[in-house]
Amino acid sequence: MQGYGFNTFGEVVACWLQDIVLIALIFRFSSTKKWVAAATGIAVALGCGWLLSPFCPLHILAVLQASNIITMALGSRLPQIVLNMRRGNAGVLSVMTCLLNVAGNTARIFTTVVLT
Repeated sequence: MQGYGFNTFGEVVACWLQDIVLIALIFRFSSTKKWVAAATGIAVALGCGWLLSPFCPLHILAVLQASNIITMALGSRLPQIVLNMRRGNAGVLSVMTCLLNVAGNTARIFTTVVLT
């Protein structure tokens, strides 16, 4: 929170809740043992609690925020690129979609920098 307005981090709350639901559904419909799902849930809850607490240094939050850009831009596309290379075609991944994704991430970075 650090005194920033809700508009600087508000969408992260919605994304975080969505991720929690997705992880719960993955564990629910996979053959993961219940103790593994419970241990993962506890570890995620403790980690999120620490990140939201005043005990987490700001430089760690800055590094995580910067790494999020790389993760979202590359991490979400690399599996699709590898699959397309194995198949020998572009599948549903188009250059225009990737360029629009980069433009959206750039706009997001710009607004975050301006607002913070």
